[in-house]
Amino acid sequence: MGLFNSYSKPGKGISREEAEKREYFPILFRKTTLLLKTNLLFFGVNIILFALLLFFFLPLFTSMDNQDTSSFIEHLSLVIQGKQLMSPFPFIVFWLFSPTVAGLTYLCRNYARQLPVFLVSDFFEQTKKNFKQSIIAGFIMTAVLYLYLTAFFFYSSTNIVMLCLTSMIGIIISMASFYVFPLIVTFDMPLKTVFKNSLLFAFINLPQNLLVLILLILINIFLMLKFPIWWIILIVFFLIAFSSYTINFVAWNAISKHTEV
Repeated sequence: MGLFNSYSKPGKGISREEAEKREYFPILFRKTTLLLKTNLLFFGVNIILFALLLFFFLPLFTSMDNQDTSSFIEHLSLVIQGKQLMSPFPFIVFWLFSPTVAGLTYLCRNYARQLPVFLVSDFFEQTKKNFKQSIIAGFIMTAVLYLYLTAFFFYSSTNIVMLCLTSMIGIIISMASFYVFPLIVTFDMPLKTVFKNSLLFAFINLPQNLLVLILLILINIFLMLKFPIWWIILIVFFLIAFSSYTINFVAWNAISKHTEV
């Protein structure tokens, strides 16, 4: 028996009353096994991209006496001081994740909605179906992220007012990004409309968006600094799908409230 064979047919489902009563933690506990398998599927499909990221950031996990590590740390120091541009390499890799993020989003959106999924077939079908929009949206979002971080690091050492302004813009961009892929996999609309509506939802659902953003940042920073090995293990097995489910749960609350779906 394969890891995903049990998802060649839908499960027994839930009652109408349970479907209408959407609560974050009960759904999370019921879908934990599915989230683990979803995470492994996403990681397995993108294992080459994860390997490229590991190769790029490997100096951070090696001895400080290593010449490559010293050069990498020096580069990061200059970037943080706004004296050197970041390497575009990891951003290009992040961009290449975009098509499969659509497949991941579709699955986690359905978990949040308590709808059945065919794990493997739905993942690949939605990846293929939304490939064009996803790759373009991913390129735009990655380019914006690169430009934003460049401006942030530059102003961090030169202009406190502009630093505060860029920080606020970064928070808004991050919250708007929650809605890009849920809108892509749910509606047939031009990307211009997707980005416009994503920005609107960032403000409409501001308190929940901000809470989720802070929560996910704190979880990852805490694990990365205190338990780096466990953070990597959790990235492989759980954190990606957990983050997507959390974002989609909050995003769907706003989308279902303000649209006809």
